[in-house]
This record gives sequence, C-alpha cells and structure tokens, in this order.
Amino acid sequence: ILASLCYGKAVDPDKVRTEGIKDISLDDIAIASKIGCRVKLLGRAMPDGHGGVVACAAPHLVPSNRLISGVDGVMNAIAVQGNATGESLFYGPGAGKLPTASAVVADIMDIVSRGADDSWKAPWGEADEGYVSDFDQVVSKWYIRAEHASEPAAEDMEFIGSSGGFDGFITEPADRAQAVEMAKALKVKAMYRVLS
Repeated sequence: ILASLCYGKAVDPDKVRTEGIKDISLDDIAIASKIGCRVKLLGRAMPDGHGGVVACAAPHLVPSNRLISGVDGVMNAIAVQGNATGESLFYGPGAGKLPTASAVVADIMDIVSRGADDSWKAPWGEADEGYVSDFDQVVSKWYIRAEHASEPAAEDMEFIGSSGGFDGFITEPADRAQAVEMAKALKVKAMYRVLS
C-alpha cells in the first residue's frame, strides 16, 4: 500500500519479496552489534531505474547512525530519502492493541460516514505487467551467518565477528545470486541485506 501511494501505481503484493524473522537469532544480534548495526525488519520500495519499482519486506542489518535503527517496540516509522532533504523519518505508534484498535475504529467510522457511496477509488493507477521488478536483482552488501568455518572466507567477504558457534561476514555489493555464490563454501544459516 505504501509503495503504491508513493509511486502512484498499484504494486502487486504477490510481486513483493517477503522474508520473515524466523531465521534471526541472538547470534545475529550479537555479531551485528560488533560493527555498530542492529537487525530490523524493513519494508522497502524504490525505483528500479526502468520506469518500475522494486519492493521487499525482509530483515536487514541497519547501521546505528541511520534514523530508522532506533525504532523499537510498538513504534513504526517511515524513512524517506529525498534528493535535497536527505533522510526524513515519520515516527509513531503503529502496532499493539491500542494503535490497532484505533485504526480499525477509524476505518469503520469512515465506512459508516460514506454510507452506500461506493465511489471511493484507490489514489493510485493501474500498473502495466512487469511494473514490479525482482528485488533479488538489487545490489547491496549482504550479512551472512554461517557455522564456524575451517576455510577462510572468500576474498569478496569480510569476517566481522563470531557468536556462539557462528561466524558473521559482510559481502562486497552483490545481487542475491552473487551473494549466494560468494558464500557457497560456507554452511550458511542466515543471509540478510545490509542497509546502505
């Protein structure tokens, strides 16, 4: 919904890459903290450079100097990157029973106030086929947690620390397939993008 509002055309939810938090471990949090990062579940959307967009909802390593890294608990935030303004953050309660109840009641009141009027239309247009590109093609650095390795990491990966029985690495910028290839000699347990 946010991507559709932002870019003015419908973003098909089935085309949005989604990854949950089930693979995040305390070891990831400990290793990330060694390089001044936090693990955050982010929803992201951006132009793909070809007239469409890419979108995902997935865990990321977020440097602690980014505004969004400090969002915790039931708070939600939207970070917007502007050409002239840099990063702006819109922040407030968005989860938990009271904010959710407030949003549901507001939606019901809006529906009741319109009565039988079904003229409401989404504030975005229809998108052409292929408007949403594959987020796996987006290039970024990747965090990789793997079982302790007897072999050194590939030259295009940097060792960043260990926790429990695991080692953490950061790759050079790569798309998902390239990052998987970089880590093929490791017993990978988790892999997340690093927010630049």
